[in-house]
Amino acid sequence: MIQNPQTTLRPFRPGMAVKNGKLYLFTDSGVCVVKVWPRPQAWERDELQPAWHACRPYINLRDFSASGCRELRRQPGCSEYTLPEDDGQLTFDFGEDVLLDPRLNWAYRMEEQCRRFLEKIPRELRRIIRLFPERHFDLLCLLARCGPAAAELLGETNPALGFALALPRSFMRPAVQRPWRSVRALLRRRQRDIAARLGFAPSEAGRRLLLKIPHESTRLANLKALLRAMDDPFWLKALQHAKRLNTGALLIAGNAQLRRYASARFVQQLGNDVYQDRESYAVRQLRDVIEMRHLLPERRRAFCVHSLGELAALHEEYVATINGHGGTSALAERTYPPPPLPDEGHTITAVKNTGELRELAQACSNCALTRNKRISEYYYVYRVEYKGELATLALSGEKGGIYRVEEMAGRRNARCSPALRSEVCHWIQKHQPASMKVAAAPISANSDRSM
Repeated sequence: MIQNPQTTLRPFRPGMAVKNGKLYLFTDSGVCVVKVWPRPQAWERDELQPAWHACRPYINLRDFSASGCRELRRQPGCSEYTLPEDDGQLTFDFGEDVLLDPRLNWAYRMEEQCRRFLEKIPRELRRIIRLFPERHFDLLCLLARCGPAAAELLGETNPALGFALALPRSFMRPAVQRPWRSVRALLRRRQRDIAARLGFAPSEAGRRLLLKIPHESTRLANLKALLRAMDDPFWLKALQHAKRLNTGALLIAGNAQLRRYASARFVQQLGNDVYQDRESYAVRQLRDVIEMRHLLPERRRAFCVHSLGELAALHEEYVATINGHGGTSALAERTYPPPPLPDEGHTITAVKNTGELRELAQACSNCALTRNKRISEYYYVYRVEYKGELATLALSGEKGGIYRVEEMAGRRNARCSPALRSEVCHWIQKHQPASMKVAAAPISANSDRSM
């Protein structure tokens, strides 16, 4: 039987390359081709859909900056990677195939690839896109198709509204058949009219709400949370009185369960905390407190948090209670399934049952016991002891696939040292499937999370 070359895929090495102004993204099972300017387009094919078809790839221009490449070179073990001999495939390899050749350091080569990839996009537009944390391909499409009006909206007048406008399929209801034509028509109208068409409050107050969201907190999940909060008159009024609306404030106000335990004053204070614009540790703390409340031997009365200090004190009190003698009578004893990655001597060891999880939680003074029900082949907890430092590590992923750090923290949720993080990074990379090893280290600069 003769196979059709148009619908048959040979295996690829995961990697990337730039050729003829296009970005090629390879995975072990497919390839995506991205054209960035002046008309952004993307096509992909893989084992499930071997014919070429249009797609919306995940691309973050921050990863393609010179500073991003310098940070990549500082990742643990990056200097050990280099390019293999050319075998005819257009690729930028991410594997550990050859030992280091200083003249072919792959991180420096990647910086050159990034420069070539971005050089066709106007510099000012690159600056605007990098202000946002995600959805860069959609923003690029908006800027390419709608011109200066879109650039002004995204960069100056109302960034969150412009971000929502770049995702017409997510916000326009009812949906339209030609979304970009509708977007261009909307850009000629007032901002309150644009907000109304995207589902936000059709008023000047609704437009001002979007103005309070900083660039770093402008995410699809946060804007969806704002839409849910607008459905509640009390929280709509509370958000209108806030000075800023960051990730923490939006996620709490838009979550019916979390806002039962939070006051409007607390959400407003949280919104003013610039350190929680990108990722909010207060949201995780509040979720942990709610989960710990269900583990107490006698259910505590309902509470309402009024300040960040009060939340931190409540978190410490509940941690001390559930880790104390007799403090977890509501905890079901479990024997966990086999761990996804093997132990690394006495340095990194899997937690195999509830008793070991309790010992780890007591040693680290954290709320790891709340993960008892969650531990499975998709989420697993490890104990890390390295040069006198103790930490709790949680991995998430898919069986047979890539596992990454979900949570990692030292004693009393302290940030782990660079040496311990490097040890964990090497261990994860060593045990990933061969076809899944990629350049991005499994631990990023923002991966330390409280437990």
